[in-house]
Amino acid sequence: MATGQIVQIIGPVVDVAFPPEELPGIMN
Repeated sequence: MATGQIVQIIGPVVDVAFPPEELPGIMN
């Protein structure tokens, strides 16, 4: 599966759009 690559691509974007303090329980 390409899950790893997807996370590598959207990871920084999510990190910018949603600061870790305000991040919904997606990454947990």
